Amino acid sequence: MIFRRYAELGSVALLRAELDRLGIVSKRREGAGGQLVGGQHFSRGALYLMLQNRIYRGEITHQGTAYPGQHEAIIDPELWQIAQDKLAANRQERSLAVGAEAPSLLAGLIIDSDGNRMTPAHATKKVKRYRYYVSAPLLAGEGLRVSAGDIEALVLDRLRALLSSRTDVGETLAPLGLDAYALDAALRKALKLSERWLAMPPVELKSLVQEIVDRITVAADRIEIQLSRAKIAAALQVGERGQRPDLDPVVLSIEAKVRRAGKGKRLVIGNGAETEVNAGLVELIKEAFAIRNQFLSGSHDSIERTPLPRDWKEQRCFLCFAA
Repeated sequence: MIFRRYAELGSVALLRAELDRLGIVSKRREGAGGQLVGGQHFSRGALYLMLQNRIYRGEITHQGTAYPGQHEAIIDPELWQIAQDKLAANRQERSLAVGAEAPSLLAGLIIDSDGNRMTPAHATKKVKRYRYYVSAPLLAGEGLRVSAGDIEALVLDRLRALLSSRTDVGETLAPLGLDAYALDAALRKALKLSERWLAMPPVELKSLVQEIVDRITVAADRIEIQLSRAKIAAALQVGERGQRPDLDPVVLSIEAKVRRAGKGKRLVIGNGAETEVNAGLVELIKEAFAIRNQFLSGSHDSIERTPLPRDWKEQRCFLCFAA
């Protein structure tokens, strides 16, 4: 799942945010003295290492050379290659400090919640170049700046999900009154388009986005993608490219938060909500793990002889959790 979502998103930062949101953590295991280790959120570095680990490909590396292993691969060759190609493309973009491999897919489409157009921009820090979309009022300290790579990945992922769903495509095209033959053709073409999505060149992706998307709005708590039903039908070759002002647009929403950062505001994508730490709960869990470690180490014959913390009846559930 981690490899598949990286192939779809093309961004380790977004992948990390999604894993955090889903509660997916590193493997838990028992270390020295019975102490549990692992169970931590993945760092970006750990994800980069995982995505390049040839063990998952069924291979073993020695002094930089890969050899067939005696274990089965858990990542198929096609998915492995897609992930490696995206990693290589991202490395090349950073090393060249240009955006040639990743054109500004949303140029001319993206605005902030006040209707200000957001234009492509970049900043260079320690020789690395970072792409952004910025709104005009940013110079006055009230504008918005978002990571170009992150918002592009989110928009593309949402569009791919739409095209891969027969139900969503059917509901999108329903107001056009297509006959059964045309609708079936559109559904099949949408599915084929979603299947070749990951291997589609950036220039072709940009052309498709520019063709079907009317507007992308970055609001305080979400990103809204407004699509034209008629344009989607035309892209699927079942309708005319002319405008149909009588049709309501399709609006797709992606959760995200705007946070103030320095001179302007930035979009925090993914697990951006602040979490309040319950100090009492933390102490209860620490005591529960301490009791468990004492019991497993053999320093007490039974749990009844282990000194129990205060309010034992309220805390015994944490012993179950720790075990």
